[in-house]
Amino acid sequence: MKIRTITRNDISAVMKMINEAKVNMKNMGIDQWQDGSPSIETLEKYVKHENGFINEDLTAFGALVEKDPDYKEYLSGNYVVLHTFVVDQSLRGKGVSDEFFDEILKIAIEKKYEIFGVDTHRDNKAMLAFIKRHDFTNLGDVFIDGIKPRIAFYKKL
Repeated sequence: MKIRTITRNDISAVMKMINEAKVNMKNMGIDQWQDGSPSIETLEKYVKHENGFINEDLTAFGALVEKDPDYKEYLSGNYVVLHTFVVDQSLRGKGVSDEFFDEILKIAIEKKYEIFGVDTHRDNKAMLAFIKRHDFTNLGDVFIDGIKPRIAFYKKL
């Protein structure tokens, strides 16, 4: 799988994936992404900062946020956090998330990050299983935007 930096032309494809994931999570009773975020504005920031990545088929997306302030009390050194990780809902369970993750992890390593973080809602069982599969260490709860508790994980690169 090849991935590249997101452009403005990709925003509608990514928003389609995000909106489908929001519906899916809502149907499963998961409160994650039910407050309007991530939004088009979020994706525009990723375009501006060139830290959002998409695969060539436009079916997987994730952003690498350097020195995420929500993690400053928990991580130190040169770290990056994966945000807005989403895969086309029709491809769930087909290995796309694992392939995409391998590629985004390569980018983090190439950029010389030492620690890779990720967080999710405690009810997001699919993401928790994904995190476990990829040998992350539990960091505990972080509060996104200071108010939304998430379970955070990290791995040394």
